[in-house]
Amino acid sequence: MALNTTTLETNLNTKMNATTGTTEGKEFLLLGKAVEALTPTVTVQNVINEGTTQVGLVNTAGTTQVAAVNTAGTTQVGLVNTEGTTQVAAVQAAGSGYASLTGATFTGDIDLGTNKIKFSNVYSTAGDLPSAASYHGMFAHIHQTGKAVFAHGGNWIELVNLDTSGNLTVAGNLTVSGTTTTVNSTTLDVADLNITIADGAADAAAANGAGITVDGASANITYTSATDTWDFNKAITGTYTNLQPKQTASSVTSSHVVNMNEPLHIITMTGATNFTFSNVAEGKITMIKLYAPTSTPPSFGSDTKWPAATEPTWSDHDYWLISVVAHSSSVTLASASGFTV
Repeated sequence: MALNTTTLETNLNTKMNATTGTTEGKEFLLLGKAVEALTPTVTVQNVINEGTTQVGLVNTAGTTQVAAVNTAGTTQVGLVNTEGTTQVAAVQAAGSGYASLTGATFTGDIDLGTNKIKFSNVYSTAGDLPSAASYHGMFAHIHQTGKAVFAHGGNWIELVNLDTSGNLTVAGNLTVSGTTTTVNSTTLDVADLNITIADGAADAAAANGAGITVDGASANITYTSATDTWDFNKAITGTYTNLQPKQTASSVTSSHVVNMNEPLHIITMTGATNFTFSNVAEGKITMIKLYAPTSTPPSFGSDTKWPAATEPTWSDHDYWLISVVAHSSSVTLASASGFTV
């Protein structure tokens, strides 16, 4: 017969709870003896089986709880991952509109609106500048020279700038393409030996009117293409040392034209020659030193008038000094003196 320990435990608890008075010691003694008299049939195998059963129940319950924890943990991890991904995406989206504080490279335009950029884009020497070809349009300052430069066409080009005293020095050529150039200087020094006026004129007509004007005095020197002359509107005074413009003609024969724009002509005849005049205008004067052998006399046209309407007797002398004054644009007045040398 198997012993129902659960029933035994219940009965003992009931008995103990119901025991009162002075008899309880005796009753407990009798109860102990009664228990000792029992011969339970519970074996070790029963205990092992019962333990195995309980362990199985614990394992089953533990597995259930572990599974529940795993499921809940997986859910929580998924929620954390999802939230983390969302936050990372939000941070990346917000950060995409900002550049790194150092070493940033921009691939598009930067619109600062009305704001200003303050920076020090200075290089110690020209050799420290970056490649002009890589940074086309870049502006920089070279501390060594105190100059500003910009990159164009693969080269660093120096900007024209004033020094601290307001002075400007241009090392190369200067071209001014405007219609008016005003120089407000008290002293103008030109190292060149020649000044070109009407540069680029195709011919004398295109240069007509070129000259120099003194403002305030209405004094000018003007070139007139029609007469191919320099015209002064003011009198010329002073001592003209070495002012000896002359035209020399040798071996003249047949015909020769005397230019009234030249004040002195030295002519040697080798044959009979007819003389005419060019650039004739009222008031012009020219002198002719003429060597005319008596065997080859000169001749002049009817537009040349002589004193008393009489042309000199050219055979009287070999050397002549002839003075010619223009009476009009076609008529000249002449006088001649003969000399024997």
